[in-house]
Amino acid sequence: PLQIASAVAFDRASAFGYFDDLKASLEGKRDKLCRLLRTAGLSPIVPQGGYFLLADTTKIGIPTDFPLWEAPEDMPLRERRDFAVCRLLCERAGVTAIPASAFFSEGHRHITDSLARFCFCKQDDTLNEAFRRIVHSGLNAAWV
Repeated sequence: PLQIASAVAFDRASAFGYFDDLKASLEGKRDKLCRLLRTAGLSPIVPQGGYFLLADTTKIGIPTDFPLWEAPEDMPLRERRDFAVCRLLCERAGVTAIPASAFFSEGHRHITDSLARFCFCKQDDTLNEAFRRIVHSGLNAAWV
Protein backbone atom coordinates (compact mmCIF):
# COMPACT_ATOMS: atom_id res chain seq x y z
CA PRO A 1 0.00 0.00 0.00
CA LEU A 2 2.81 2.48 0.80
CA GLN A 3 4.47 1.98 -2.57
CA ILE A 4 1.19 2.45 -4.40
CA ALA A 5 0.41 5.59 -2.39
CA SER A 6 3.89 6.96 -3.08
CA ALA A 7 3.51 6.31 -6.81
CA VAL A 8 0.13 8.06 -6.87
CA ALA A 9 1.56 10.99 -4.89
CA PHE A 10 4.40 11.41 -7.40
CA ASP A 11 1.93 11.23 -10.29
CA ARG A 12 -0.21 13.98 -8.75
CA ALA A 13 2.58 16.12 -7.30
CA SER A 14 3.08 18.16 -10.47
CA ALA A 15 -0.61 19.03 -10.69
CA PHE A 16 -0.40 20.54 -7.21
CA GLY A 17 2.85 22.39 -7.93
CA TYR A 18 4.79 20.37 -5.36
CA PHE A 19 8.04 20.14 -7.33
CA ASP A 20 7.97 23.82 -8.29
CA ASP A 21 7.33 24.78 -4.66
CA LEU A 22 10.11 22.46 -3.43
CA LYS A 23 12.56 23.89 -5.96
CA ALA A 24 11.71 27.48 -5.01
CA SER A 25 11.94 26.70 -1.31
CA LEU A 26 15.34 25.01 -1.58
CA GLU A 27 16.73 27.73 -3.86
CA GLY A 28 15.60 30.33 -1.33
CA LYS A 29 17.25 28.48 1.56
CA ARG A 30 20.42 27.96 -0.49
CA ASP A 31 20.58 31.65 -1.37
CA LYS A 32 19.89 32.63 2.26
CA LEU A 33 22.67 30.38 3.59
CA CYS A 34 25.05 31.76 0.95
CA ARG A 35 24.26 35.34 2.04
CA LEU A 36 24.69 34.44 5.72
CA LEU A 37 28.00 32.65 5.13
CA ARG A 38 29.33 35.57 3.08
CA THR A 39 28.34 37.98 5.85
CA ALA A 40 30.12 35.71 8.34
CA GLY A 41 33.30 35.94 6.23
CA LEU A 42 33.12 32.60 4.43
CA SER A 43 32.96 32.12 0.66
CA PRO A 44 30.21 29.72 -0.42
CA ILE A 45 30.30 27.78 -3.67
CA VAL A 46 26.73 27.98 -4.98
CA PRO A 47 25.44 24.56 -6.08
CA GLN A 48 22.91 24.06 -8.88
CA GLY A 49 21.04 21.37 -6.95
CA GLY A 50 21.01 19.23 -3.84
CA TYR A 51 20.73 20.10 -0.15
CA PHE A 52 24.36 20.94 0.57
CA LEU A 53 26.86 23.60 -0.35
CA LEU A 54 30.59 23.95 0.12
CA ALA A 55 32.17 27.03 1.63
CA ASP A 56 35.78 28.20 1.60
CA THR A 57 36.91 28.48 5.22
CA THR A 58 40.33 30.02 4.55
CA LYS A 59 39.52 33.01 6.77
CA ILE A 60 39.05 30.83 9.84
CA GLY A 61 42.38 30.57 11.59
CA ILE A 62 43.15 27.26 13.29
CA PRO A 63 45.25 27.60 16.45
CA THR A 64 48.37 25.46 16.21
CA ASP A 65 47.61 23.95 19.61
CA PHE A 66 44.00 23.06 18.74
CA PRO A 67 43.47 19.49 19.99
CA LEU A 68 42.19 16.83 17.62
CA TRP A 69 41.05 13.37 18.60
CA GLU A 70 42.89 10.24 17.64
CA ALA A 71 42.10 9.16 14.10
CA PRO A 72 42.25 5.96 12.09
CA GLU A 73 45.58 5.46 10.37
CA ASP A 74 44.07 5.92 6.90
CA MET A 75 42.89 9.45 7.77
CA PRO A 76 45.25 11.28 10.11
CA LEU A 77 43.09 14.18 11.26
CA ARG A 78 46.05 16.15 12.50
CA GLU A 79 46.89 16.66 8.83
CA ARG A 80 43.34 17.61 7.77
CA ARG A 81 42.59 21.31 8.04
CA ASP A 82 38.97 20.79 7.00
CA PHE A 83 38.40 18.42 9.94
CA ALA A 84 39.96 20.95 12.30
CA VAL A 85 37.73 23.77 10.98
CA CYS A 86 34.60 21.64 11.29
CA ARG A 87 35.49 20.58 14.81
CA LEU A 88 36.24 24.18 15.74
CA LEU A 89 32.86 25.31 14.34
CA CYS A 90 31.13 22.56 16.31
CA GLU A 91 32.91 23.15 19.61
CA ARG A 92 33.07 26.96 19.60
CA ALA A 93 29.94 27.89 17.64
CA GLY A 94 27.69 24.85 18.04
CA VAL A 95 27.35 24.64 14.26
CA THR A 96 28.00 21.35 12.52
CA ALA A 97 29.65 21.29 9.11
CA ILE A 98 30.98 18.25 7.29
CA PRO A 99 34.67 18.05 6.31
CA ALA A 100 34.70 17.88 2.51
CA SER A 101 37.69 15.52 2.46
CA ALA A 102 35.44 12.73 3.76
CA PHE A 103 34.11 12.48 0.20
CA PHE A 104 37.50 12.33 -1.54
CA SER A 105 40.05 9.57 -1.96
CA GLU A 106 43.29 9.88 -0.02
CA GLY A 107 45.22 11.14 -3.03
CA HIS A 108 42.76 13.97 -3.63
CA ARG A 109 41.88 15.13 -0.11
CA HIS A 110 44.32 18.05 -0.36
CA ILE A 111 41.84 19.70 -2.76
CA THR A 112 39.46 20.17 0.17
CA ASP A 113 41.83 21.67 2.75
CA SER A 114 39.76 24.83 3.10
CA LEU A 115 36.29 23.48 2.35
CA ALA A 116 33.41 22.68 4.68
CA ARG A 117 30.05 21.24 3.64
CA PHE A 118 26.88 22.88 5.01
CA CYS A 119 23.30 21.62 4.74
CA PHE A 120 20.63 24.17 3.84
CA CYS A 121 17.42 22.09 3.96
CA LYS A 122 16.67 23.62 7.37
CA GLN A 123 14.05 25.93 8.85
CA ASP A 124 14.89 29.62 8.35
CA ASP A 125 15.15 30.06 12.13
CA THR A 126 17.80 27.32 12.23
CA LEU A 127 19.82 28.99 9.46
CA ASN A 128 19.57 32.34 11.24
CA GLU A 129 20.70 30.79 14.53
CA ALA A 130 23.68 29.11 12.85
CA PHE A 131 24.71 32.47 11.42
CA ARG A 132 24.35 34.15 14.82
CA ARG A 133 26.44 31.43 16.47
CA ILE A 134 29.23 31.63 13.89
CA VAL A 135 29.42 35.42 14.12
CA HIS A 136 29.32 35.50 17.94
CA SER A 137 31.52 32.47 18.57
CA GLY A 138 34.78 34.38 18.79
CA LEU A 139 36.01 32.64 15.65
CA ASN A 140 35.91 35.96 13.86
CA ALA A 141 38.73 37.11 16.16
CA ALA A 142 40.88 34.35 14.64
CA TRP A 143 40.00 35.26 11.05
CA VAL A 144 42.79 36.55 8.90
